[in-house]
Amino acid sequence: MRESVALIRSEPLQSQLLEAAIANLTEEFHRLTGILPESKINLPPNLPHAINTTIYRILQEGLTNICKYAEATAVQIQIQPTDDKLELMLQDNGKGFQVNSSKKGFGLQGMQERMVALGGQLEIVSQPNTGCRITAKFPRTEKF
Repeated sequence: MRESVALIRSEPLQSQLLEAAIANLTEEFHRLTGILPESKINLPPNLPHAINTTIYRILQEGLTNICKYAEATAVQIQIQPTDDKLELMLQDNGKGFQVNSSKKGFGLQGMQERMVALGGQLEIVSQPNTGCRITAKFPRTEKF
């Protein structure tokens, strides 16, 4: 338990740029699963550190869950700014799950808590045999 808490509190980006950290995550995911995520990433400059960390953690947890449970053959990652928000989408074509009846583990619960702390929204859409889509919407601030 102590190791889990230390890992959660540790600095996930370790002074890397977010783009490089995401590239490392996707490379590791590819090495473990044989699936190379299709990525469309358009990050605005000067994102607040808290948003960078949350984007990384959501992708890290989402890819971990896909690797462990989804039995997917394709994964997409999109990060796009709009006029009023920054949107992150992680989607797979795996076996899916019933969102309302599934126990939320620490990973999904942690994603939700991080988004609430930033004033954002997290949506998880999945059904058995239809894959899963995680969408995180960060409110746009003057800072980015």
